[in-house]
Amino acid sequence: MVAAAGLTLFLGYSGMAWTYAGYITPPFPALVLAYFLVGLGSSGVFNSTLSTVVRNFPASSRGLAVGVSVAFVGLSALVLSQLAALFSRSAAPGGGEPGSFDCFDFLQFSAVAVGLTPVVASLFLVDPKWPAAIAAVAAARGRTPPPQPSVTGAAADETRPLLEGGAPRTRRASRLPLFASDSDALLLFFAFLLVTGPGLMYINNIGTAVDTLLGYTDDTRGLGGGGDGHRAAAARRLQVGLISVCNAAGRAIFGALSDGLESRRGVPRVYTLVTGAGLVAAANIGAAAVADSIPTLTVCTVLLGLGYGATFGVCPTVVSLFFGLDGFGANWGWFQWGPALGGQLFNVLFGVVMDIEHGDTVSCDGRACYAPAFFAAGCAAAVSAFALAALQARRSRRAKRIELDIAAPARAAV
Repeated sequence: MVAAAGLTLFLGYSGMAWTYAGYITPPFPALVLAYFLVGLGSSGVFNSTLSTVVRNFPASSRGLAVGVSVAFVGLSALVLSQLAALFSRSAAPGGGEPGSFDCFDFLQFSAVAVGLTPVVASLFLVDPKWPAAIAAVAAARGRTPPPQPSVTGAAADETRPLLEGGAPRTRRASRLPLFASDSDALLLFFAFLLVTGPGLMYINNIGTAVDTLLGYTDDTRGLGGGGDGHRAAAARRLQVGLISVCNAAGRAIFGALSDGLESRRGVPRVYTLVTGAGLVAAANIGAAAVADSIPTLTVCTVLLGLGYGATFGVCPTVVSLFFGLDGFGANWGWFQWGPALGGQLFNVLFGVVMDIEHGDTVSCDGRACYAPAFFAAGCAAAVSAFALAALQARRSRRAKRIELDIAAPARAAV
C-alpha cells in the first residue's frame, strides 16, 4: 500500500510539472486530477505507515513510537520550503527572467523525492503482529511467553473492552464509519474536528495575519512599501518555520509524555489530548485578544504548533486503544475526515471575517481584521477540550460499573 501511494504521489507531482510546462492540455482538468492524486497518495502513505507503527509497538510505548513517526510529517514542510530556495535562481520554462522561481524543476524534484521515497521505505516496513510473534517464538523454544505490561488505575479504562451482557464488544473494520454506531467514537471524532479545524485555520492563514499586522496587504504593496515587504516575508518565514518545528516537537514530546503518564501515574492518554486542545485554544484566543505585534504573535504560534502536534501525536494511539488494532487503518481513515471538514469550515470562516472587516476600505490593518475568526476558533478548541474530558469521565464511570457487575456474583457466592 505504501509503495502504491508513493507511485501515486510521483504521478501527481509529475502531472503538475508537465501541466505547468504546457505539455498537458487542457490545464484545469489535468491539475484537478494531479491534485487528487497527490492528496490520495499523501493520505495513503500517512495512514499505511501509521497503521504499521501502531501494530508494531505495544501499548506501553505506542505513544512515543507514533509521536516520533508523525513528527517527521510536521518537519517535511520546513525541509521542502528550504529546498525550494535551490530552485529560485534559474529561468522558468517558457522564458522567465533570471532569478525567478523554477516551478517546473521543483515539481519534478518533488515527484522524485516525495514519490519514490515511500517506494524505497516500503521495502523495510513489516507488520509482525508482535504478541503472536512473541508467543510463537517462545513456544518454539519451549518457554512461557513473557506477560504483557499491564496498566492499572484510571488509565486501564483506555484498554478495557466495553462489555454488553458480559460479552466483549468487538471492533471490526467496517465500510461504515465507526462513529456511526459508537457514541464514544462520535464524541472523539467531533472533538478531533473542533481542535484540528482551528489549528489548520491558524496554519493556513498565519501569513495573512502577519501581513495584516504589518500593514502589508494586496492593496498597499504598490504604494512604496518595499522595506515592509522584506520585513513581512521574513516574519512569514519565521512563523512557518516555528509552526513546523513546534508541530514536530509537540508530536514527539506529548507522545512520549502520554506513555509515561499512563504507565507511571495512571493518567489516561485522553488528558494529554485535553492539554493539546487547550494549547490550540490559548493560541487562537491569544492571537485574537493580545497579539498586536509580531513578537506576541510568535508566542501564540509556538503554542499552536505544540498543541496541534500533541493532537496528532496522541490521537492515533487513543483510537487504537479505544477501538482495537483490528481495522485501525479503516477507523483512522474515517477520523481523518475531521481535519478535512474542520479545515474547510474554519478557513471559510476566516475568509468571511476578513471580507466583512475589510468592507469597502482600501485595506484593513491590525489585529481587529481577523480577531473574530481567531476567537471563534479558540472557543471551538476549548469546547473540544471539555468534550474530551467528558468522554474520559464517561468511560471511567462505565468501567467502574462493569467492575461492580463482574464482582457482584463473586461476592454473592461468598
